[in-house]
Amino acid sequence: MPTLNVSTTAYITGVSNTTFNTARTSNGSGVINGALGNVTPAVEYRFTSGRGGGGHRMMRTYLDFDTSGISGTVSAATLNIASLGANSGDIIGLKTEAFGASGGGTVLAGHFYLGIDYTTAYTAEISTWAAGAGKSAANNAITLNSTARSDMQNNNRFQIAFVNHTYDYANSGASSTVEEGNAIAFGTTINIDYTISAASGYANDVIGVATANIGEVLGVATANIEKVIGV
Repeated sequence: MPTLNVSTTAYITGVSNTTFNTARTSNGSGVINGALGNVTPAVEYRFTSGRGGGGHRMMRTYLDFDTSGISGTVSAATLNIASLGANSGDIIGLKTEAFGASGGGTVLAGHFYLGIDYTTAYTAEISTWAAGAGKSAANNAITLNSTARSDMQNNNRFQIAFVNHTYDYANSGASSTVEEGNAIAFGTTINIDYTISAASGYANDVIGVATANIGEVLGVATANIEKVIGV
């Protein structure tokens, strides 16, 4: 099973505001590109009640992978992210172009909300987040859905953003004090394990040569051949 390591990482801290929508959709207040070490939290929603109505704040994490070397159909993919710290919130992975339409760029404060496609989920709701203990980080194996796999095989870059599911993704602010955060150990290797489906096509010997040793017949890839001279 091939493994693809993350190319670059980033996380953004949003502004704190008494109005949920303002906190959710404003530019970020702090951006870290090339995140290092253990960040607690790296994905967050919090609301603090108090005079003036309290304040909402969110944090989001962004990952960029170079998928230009993937050839074929990605039939399964698991994103591995280690954590050592907070694990108090449900999160979800969404499509993003925060690193630029072609990937490989720098995440900016303006990408905090506008860089994420909230209508395109790459994962299901992640309600269990292993936090590790002591100095030992725990891995979180996240299944990528068919939309994510399709983008991995069809695009040169694969970008995914993680946001809090209960409040941020649901677009619904809390009315009483709450703090949900998930840590990410950026100092460990973040990667995707994926499976490429076996090529289909003409699966018989040709003039005594085993099909496993044949890449093309008269310039046509074997995966695109159903018959040879009608057979």
